[in-house]
Amino acid sequence: MTEEVSKFSRRGIVLGALAWPLAGLAHSGHGVGFVVADVTLRRVRGQTASLVVTLFNRGESVVKLVGAQVDGAAGAMQAVELKSGALVEVDLAMTFDGAVPAVFTVVLDFAEHGEIPVAVFR
Repeated sequence: MTEEVSKFSRRGIVLGALAWPLAGLAHSGHGVGFVVADVTLRRVRGQTASLVVTLFNRGESVVKLVGAQVDGAAGAMQAVELKSGALVEVDLAMTFDGAVPAVFTVVLDFAEHGEIPVAVFR
């Protein structure tokens, strides 16, 4: 009987792992997994990094970029709405507390849809 129980347990684990992606499909249109994001460093002047945020909405839902954060930096931007199929570029300036680091992460905030972290290299 022990072998029968462990056989069932292994089968359950394998089937569960195979079925897990279906949970994501059940929530299609939610989250920002369908938004492609890239952040390009345009130039650095003193402690300020000028960035270009490029966004592409592959999903069917409209999402809104409401902000961007970088640890150790301050910046502001206007909210941007991304309709289905939209390709948008947004200028962003981040002023750091010290020198602009060689590598940093910009966290794009899509409010209730979640966040996307994007690495930036100098």
